[in-house]
Amino acid sequence: MKYTVVRFALAGPAIPGLTDALTIGERMRKALMAKTQTVEGGQTALALFSGRSADGNRLRDDHAHAFFLPADDNNDGQLDHLTVWIPAGIDTPTQKVLGRLRRLWGAGEQDIFTALMGIGNPADYGGLFVSRGLTPQLATSRLWVARTPFLLLRHPKVFRTGKPKVGESGLQIDGPEDQLRKELVKRGFPEPRRVDIISCILVKGKKLYWQDFRTHRADGGGQPAVSGGYGFRLSFDQPVQGPICLGYGCHFGLGQFIADGVIS
Repeated sequence: MKYTVVRFALAGPAIPGLTDALTIGERMRKALMAKTQTVEGGQTALALFSGRSADGNRLRDDHAHAFFLPADDNNDGQLDHLTVWIPAGIDTPTQKVLGRLRRLWGAGEQDIFTALMGIGNPADYGGLFVSRGLTPQLATSRLWVARTPFLLLRHPKVFRTGKPKVGESGLQIDGPEDQLRKELVKRGFPEPRRVDIISCILVKGKKLYWQDFRTHRADGGGQPAVSGGYGFRLSFDQPVQGPICLGYGCHFGLGQFIADGVIS
């Protein structure tokens, strides 16, 4: 059986909050790339973690390489888990690298310790019962809600007058909802029946707005087309399996959705 998911618990004296999910996604990628040097056949794992081929070019694999998805599963505002999702599958060298990870480091930052919880597939770890080690990142549901901001990959289309260009769907071409819907279909999800815009989420009784999140990568990996982020609530006609992560920075924790009403 091909496994695609590895779950880690995070521990340490100074773990960042949900608004710094991008920071931890980047640190996880860097730590795993460094670990490949100690594993025989590590070049395969390196490509899966880096998203780049041996010559340094970006992989054209339809997002089959690794996603590093930090989570605040108990909704207390502090990151507590991290899911590494590799749609292409976890081969033996990659599994060895993942198994050897013990901590995340960063320049000027305190170490964060990682504990391997298990290797499997999304259905093995998806659910709302976080006390049992499950996560709504990987659940199955008709309803999904943004957890981190969705950032645009392309500029919304406008006429020279500044008036939005509208497509046959009635949406602005390459506007936030148009890009969201196109990405969902491209990733193999069904067209959502309804998309509602939300301006914030409630974490530990406090409203977090999308502008509160860090949204620019520190490693120079490009920039979003538009600096501001967006949030949505999605309704599908049929239950869909997570994870759902879309837009700029989706491999590092941005553009995440979590299940809102799990169907068991």
